[in-house]
Amino acid sequence: MPDGNIRYLGRIDHQVKIRGYRIELGEVEQLIAKLPRVKEVAISVRKDNSSTERLVAYVIGDSKLDLKELRSDLKNSLPDYMVPSAFIIMDEFPLTPTGKLNRKKLPELSREHFIKESYIEPKTKMEKDISDIWKETLGLNSIGVADNFFELGGNSLTATKLMWLLNEKLKVNISLQAIFNHPTISDFIKHISQKSNSIVKNPLFELQPRENKFSYPMTYAQKGIWFQDQINPQNIAYNIPVVLKLTGKLDLAVLEEGFTQVVKRHETLRSAYINNQGHPKQVICEPFSISLNKETVKAEELLEHIKNEVSKPFVLEEGLILRVKIFELNTTEHILTLTLHHIIGDAISITNLIHEVFTIYTNIINLEEIELPQLGIQFADYAAWQQKWIESEDCYKQLDYWKKKLKNAPIKLSLPLDYSRPNIQDFSGESIVFEIPDEIIKALHQLCKQERVTLYMLFLSAWKILLYRYTKQTDIIVGTNASGRNSQTEHLIGVFINTLAIRTNLDSNPTFLEYVNQVKETVIDAFKHQELPFEYLLNALRVYRNSSNSPLTQVFLAYHKIPNLKLPLEQLKINYMELESKTVKSDIILEIIDNDDTVMGRFEYATSLFTSETINEFINHYLQLLKDLIKDPEKCILEIPYYNEEMKRGSSRELDILKENNRKKFKAIKPKSIALKERR
Repeated sequence: MPDGNIRYLGRIDHQVKIRGYRIELGEVEQLIAKLPRVKEVAISVRKDNSSTERLVAYVIGDSKLDLKELRSDLKNSLPDYMVPSAFIIMDEFPLTPTGKLNRKKLPELSREHFIKESYIEPKTKMEKDISDIWKETLGLNSIGVADNFFELGGNSLTATKLMWLLNEKLKVNISLQAIFNHPTISDFIKHISQKSNSIVKNPLFELQPRENKFSYPMTYAQKGIWFQDQINPQNIAYNIPVVLKLTGKLDLAVLEEGFTQVVKRHETLRSAYINNQGHPKQVICEPFSISLNKETVKAEELLEHIKNEVSKPFVLEEGLILRVKIFELNTTEHILTLTLHHIIGDAISITNLIHEVFTIYTNIINLEEIELPQLGIQFADYAAWQQKWIESEDCYKQLDYWKKKLKNAPIKLSLPLDYSRPNIQDFSGESIVFEIPDEIIKALHQLCKQERVTLYMLFLSAWKILLYRYTKQTDIIVGTNASGRNSQTEHLIGVFINTLAIRTNLDSNPTFLEYVNQVKETVIDAFKHQELPFEYLLNALRVYRNSSNSPLTQVFLAYHKIPNLKLPLEQLKINYMELESKTVKSDIILEIIDNDDTVMGRFEYATSLFTSETINEFINHYLQLLKDLIKDPEKCILEIPYYNEEMKRGSSRELDILKENNRKKFKAIKPKSIALKERR
């Protein structure tokens, strides 16, 4: 103390473990004791009504002590897991006969002791503006200033969208890291108000309509897809099919008008790609009418018809690389198949296309004016911008980042294969869907909150750990996708998606929590540098390429939010039907499918490399690994098994025998078609 006396605060080595974290109670007590209006404090562990252990603060303070302010102050100086869940005000502490604190006599925990974060309505103009941007990003109707972006369903992709919306609409220059570090509106406003340079001009020049309207440049992604098509013209791996079930009264002529207007609106939907002396050239055709080619089929024949329709290859030189068809089961049941080539679109493009078509359909049926956002630019304008951006200083900075990040990177992941790798990559594939138990999802959500990470980051971390166990490689690259869009391009149809190579290292044998945070930092940095085209990066790095596998990234993780079709149509109900793709562009793709109610997993795999038995082993190991990681996230990764004892006894020898037999039976498998089942 300033007067020379010593104040006893308790033992600093009184350590407890809450939700996998080791916490020094004395450290938390010291921080609380320093706060205004606090006279004495004691920290203890108590169980709530569900028998969950909670950190509880017992506080003696003056009459003006405000517990909400107290916890707010603690959040600024402590990680979330060290902030007490409940605060109990006391007049005095129970003591032992020797005058020491009697922790056993401290009051038990009850419901009224918890400080709840209730809805706090945005009041200032800044709070309302940011709340509106959040609502637009997350698709919610009401968001308070104390609500956490990631607890409301935000993830890495939506955080990226939020970043460019904030930068665009508020004229600020905010990093992705800032959104993770300040996930509530109130915290975020404090952050930007403290940044003296937060109000700046966006360093990237805005997209403008190209000067030469008769020139239709292509992006690096389009050129890469075109070259793949030249190598294998009949390859259907780049077909993107969607099947919708339409139940109710359908006006076919109005639906055709919807497609016709969308084709007129987007140049990419009427483009063709020709070979101009060994180089691709894009040609835009004049607008044309769409005919849905209705075909009446029997229910038992439907699947075969759909397989044939969505599995037809496209001829890029001829254009018409959008195919639409209606199968009629009866007057109130129709199946709409929509297939486009990846060279003109991506997953967001499909969502945009369907939304626009049925918005037009709804407007016409309801005798309303057509309400679609104005398109100030076309995809070719973006391609022209990309060509200029490649020569910009920002591009050089991003290239420098990726060169450093991928220096001496492994060019191949040595996966345990069932078959010898073909000399030419075979795009034949299968997929297996699996459920992720609710208890795992709940535990992962809690871990997300504690570590300020997303579900995507946790699933990616676990996937990388499993890959390490299979390959014994500590230096692992997993591919993931960035949307590549901003506020000017979000409504366009085109291939904006870009591959990011997420490279992390397990050499130091970190704990799971340490590794998750390494993955978090790597993902955030990667998304900050997502504009650099992957094809351009591969050329700049001079990555060795061969025809047998994808360069640099043979394994992917994708995280999908299932879009909802919410349209004011009383007479027509629209539902997505789930597709099982029979093609795959990588060795293995782990997809996490989040539809708000449930989270599912899906492994897509190359059938020329793996058997279904092996992939089922992968699934079992992945689920077991998730359970073990969340059970003790402070355990070093090398100490965590990915199998239980029953799996260990039963699978090891059987898998070895199976792989040996399969190697002897190897033969090439040609791409097949699409299997289909209705999502319920």
